Amino acid sequence: MKKKTIFVVSLILFTIVVAGCTGDFLGDGVDTDQETGQLALFIADNAVNDLEHVYVYIDEVNVNHVDGGWETINNFEDEEDEMLKVDLLQLQFTEKKLGDKFLPEGNYNKIRLKLADEDGQGYLSRLVFDDGSEMPLKVPAGQQKGFQIDYNFGIERDTITSIVLDVDLTKLVFAGRSDKAILNTQAVNVIDKNYAGNILGRVLGKFEEDGDIKEEFIDIDNRDVYVEAYNVNDYDSEAKEFKDGAEPEAISLTSIEEISGRDAGSFMLRGLSDGEYKLRAFVGYKEQSEDEDEDEMKDEIVIDDSDYEVKILEEPVSVIVGEKIELDDPIILSSVDLEESEENDTEEDTNGDDSGEDENEDNSEE
Repeated sequence: MKKKTIFVVSLILFTIVVAGCTGDFLGDGVDTDQETGQLALFIADNAVNDLEHVYVYIDEVNVNHVDGGWETINNFEDEEDEMLKVDLLQLQFTEKKLGDKFLPEGNYNKIRLKLADEDGQGYLSRLVFDDGSEMPLKVPAGQQKGFQIDYNFGIERDTITSIVLDVDLTKLVFAGRSDKAILNTQAVNVIDKNYAGNILGRVLGKFEEDGDIKEEFIDIDNRDVYVEAYNVNDYDSEAKEFKDGAEPEAISLTSIEEISGRDAGSFMLRGLSDGEYKLRAFVGYKEQSEDEDEDEMKDEIVIDDSDYEVKILEEPVSVIVGEKIELDDPIILSSVDLEESEENDTEEDTNGDDSGEDENEDNSEE
């Protein structure tokens, strides 16, 4: 069994599209004489198989202009109860629009989500696990400050800027003694969407059952199927392994059910820059360890090759900015039992050929 300390990339994905323009008065405090750009906000998700739902109730979305202060992108007045309810696990291969707004040109340094509460009595947002248990989602800074992400970006005239905030569920820090999932802003990886593409595909397991060879999606209790994308330069083709210290550019879990029209076993690797990538797929699980000093639970991925092989695709995958690259064929992980059976068959065939050669040699001597 191999162990690798890598955190799962991508639970919550916010896509910010900023289109520069000039124009008439746009309301909500935007001056008619100011040059403005348009901001659109979306939300999406990656698979998390030990959860049934990740409900997020959003009251308001803001961005902070360095000189002008907070600008409201959406306060969801048109939504039921004036809040947006999102189940992130339904957004693995799609996006949910959070709002759009024309904003003054200039520099911005923060994005803020304010989560709704229930008449001030507690947070509505929560995790629902597959056993039916729940855990509230808490913002450590409180409702008023909200969930703030520090990031410097600009809105310029006649330009388009796209930003992806890629947040890892396993870094929604599980507090050991408060029994709450805390939204951790340090878990956010900022991606410029103008320089990023995605890889989509599917992973299947190959195994023998009742004498027949089958290929089906892998669903193993307490374990998941992971896919990683590494820069091709981090791979040693002679040794057929990744170089010491190599870290994946993106990681995805495969889904265990059909989502958004995509079959079980599907995955999406998000936010990759132009270039070629080596993909690795394996069965693994998350292992928690508590940081006593900070009262936090952290997850790392443990590779488990006891049932299925660890597969590295021979051919690198080329990523093009702004495009979704779909793999032509599924990644196939052979079961360990099947591999051993095939190896034994190969050895028997080899031994059979050798014995035939020996027999021919004996006849020749006679």
